[in-house]
Amino acid sequence: MPIRISIVDDDENVLDSIKLILESVKDFVCAGCYRSAWGAVAGIPVSRPDVVLMDVRMPGMSGIECTQRLKSVLPSLGVIMVTGFPNKQVMIESLMVGATGYLEKPFSPAHLENAIRAVSQKSVALSPGAIQDLVETLNQFHRQTKKIELTSRERQIMACLFLRKSDKEIAEDLRIEPSTVHVHLHHLYAKLKVHARDEAVQKYLGAV
Repeated sequence: MPIRISIVDDDENVLDSIKLILESVKDFVCAGCYRSAWGAVAGIPVSRPDVVLMDVRMPGMSGIECTQRLKSVLPSLGVIMVTGFPNKQVMIESLMVGATGYLEKPFSPAHLENAIRAVSQKSVALSPGAIQDLVETLNQFHRQTKKIELTSRERQIMACLFLRKSDKEIAEDLRIEPSTVHVHLHHLYAKLKVHARDEAVQKYLGAV
């Protein structure tokens, strides 16, 4: 079965160069090119590609917000973020909204092909620099655990928040009652001095 790929990038030259790479691979099919995030939000739910190559920085709506909107209507959609300006926080935010790929320019045609194949098979594709950033973030996660003195259960809850799991999913994963999850969240928010999930993750990772 061919792999259908859409490209979202406000730079026409980038669109054309990536499209040429896709056309050189026999089982890749370009399912659409979009020069704005708004165009992608309107068109991709209709064309339903397997994988989207998403530029991070675009005017009007960022690639991260576009990904979040697309994943809300197409949960199984594979998204690879593409950027020429690597940034740890952007990488983390991309993964948190559902992207499973993150490529830093420049990349070779072979690297792009491998990333598309991995994401189309529900795997993960990260550039070496992104892997390094992720490791550093998780190490920071560990340091913050010691600093804020979370309990083992609160650390588990925090990890679930990082993965954007719902209260129900947290309860199922940890085999506790939803009401118990709410109690732990209350204690966690109090320690971090926040009032919401996203605030907790940002505060814990030192983003605010």
